[in-house]
Amino acid sequence: MRLLWSGYSGCPAAPSARSVLIATVLATSLVVGCSGAQPHPTLDELRAVPGATLTLPDALEYGRVATDSMPGPDGGTPASIKVDACTNRRATELMAWFDRQLRSVGWNRDPATHDVDPGLYTSGHAWVREGRRFDLLLDTRANADRLAAAANRATGCPTAYRTLVQ
Repeated sequence: MRLLWSGYSGCPAAPSARSVLIATVLATSLVVGCSGAQPHPTLDELRAVPGATLTLPDALEYGRVATDSMPGPDGGTPASIKVDACTNRRATELMAWFDRQLRSVGWNRDPATHDVDPGLYTSGHAWVREGRRFDLLLDTRANADRLAAAANRATGCPTAYRTLVQ
């Protein structure tokens, strides 16, 4: 039988330094990208930020949900604290109270436009601190009544709102 490769010794040629470098970079990228490293602060780290757990003292909470961060292929999901509540204060008083409290512990108003879902919220305000965001969203009457009913509370809240911290 005749060999198709003349001079074949049976051992492949040693890889070039460039090939080794490229393979190393690709393997490292794959390991780092799939390692599950936390790209976002944990819930405990979020709670440790002054003001992140701020709650209006006289508010009636409809619900509170705290979710830890989760890694993912797209960068993951940040930890968050969400509170739905009702108060007898006017919306302007509510906003002023949160503004005073958050500014006193280092948060700054975010002047960017705050998009809100018109079916759920009438307006929104935001503050930022060290890569964190604190949103205050004022509920529509329909959304406020839906949240109250889901929490087995009376409907007709004068000012219902949501805070969301990430």
